[in-house]
Amino acid sequence: MSAEWLQELAQALNPQNQPGRLTFIHRFGIKDVEQRLPEMIEAVRASGAQVLWICDPMHGNTETTAGGIKTRRFDNILGKSRRHFASMKRSARRSAECTSNSPAKMSPSASAGPGPQRGRSCARL
Repeated sequence: MSAEWLQELAQALNPQNQPGRLTFIHRFGIKDVEQRLPEMIEAVRASGAQVLWICDPMHGNTETTAGGIKTRRFDNILGKSRRHFASMKRSARRSAECTSNSPAKMSPSASAGPGPQRGRSCARL
């Protein structure tokens, strides 16, 4: 994915650049997040697009056991989340961080409405 493609995508999905309208969920594995995410952040920043960046730590970290069972190592899930926030800080961008003790998907639900589930505390970096 090129910087130009990402910039065009942000423009097409949010032409008025409304805050809170556009969310990018990256699905890099722990090995790729520190290398690839800053490039994406910089491309979006250069376009002036307002984007909320979300880390999906479950994707990109799947392993298969000798018995054929798909699994994930908790250290990789936690490590990817930590690398996401480190990349965000280094890129001087804001990101929402769920303050629960474990990684959680931040998705809409019928009872909670859009955004984080009710009862979860989120902070801006």
